Amino acid sequence: MPRETQLPVELMGFVEMARTNDTVEGFIDATDGWPVLYRGHFGDKVEDNSFFTDYVGHARSYVDETGRIDAYAFDPQDALMFDDVRFDEMRFLYMRLDADELADTYRTALAGNRFGPDLMNPETLGTLYEILQGETPYSEMSMDPGRNDLLIPLMQHYARDVRGKNIIAFLGGDFGDFGGQNEFVVGRVSELTDLRALYGQVRAAVPEDQPSQPRCG
Repeated sequence: MPRETQLPVELMGFVEMARTNDTVEGFIDATDGWPVLYRGHFGDKVEDNSFFTDYVGHARSYVDETGRIDAYAFDPQDALMFDDVRFDEMRFLYMRLDADELADTYRTALAGNRFGPDLMNPETLGTLYEILQGETPYSEMSMDPGRNDLLIPLMQHYARDVRGKNIIAFLGGDFGDFGGQNEFVVGRVSELTDLRALYGQVRAAVPEDQPSQPRCG
């Protein structure tokens, strides 16, 4: 079962929104601007270590043929935002590792990550070692999707094992209509509150003769 959010007031707001929206898609649209992470739906389930956005319009541009958007309430305090300063904090910690120690740490970081088999190779480890020993600001490296993708597992490792956070966030390098939006990577999705499931539970408890009221504001 998903854990209860640490933001009970906001959860009660989600319950009220679910009661007053006749469709789950309308409900999800109404949550935009709340502490919610969105993702265009692909496959049978949302996997761990998946990318999310906090803007429903961004997620809508990545949906499959179903047009479905998955939405999860989250505690913003459980997200570690990476900027140049935060990345350098991580860099200072991991730069002290030798090549073998870094390989072991990265292997641990990739455990259960669907990108693991592609990233665990000498070329990636060499690049990672050079980055940690260098001084290039993260804001510059994050604009390179390939380089950022190989850094993300290590950033998740730092967030989870050092800072106790399940989610990382960073300024996205998407240069399309949504450039400059924050992007999120969630380690364990089961720790968030599935708003589609919440909507189903709330609507099942609404009497059939009680009409929904449009939400204003």
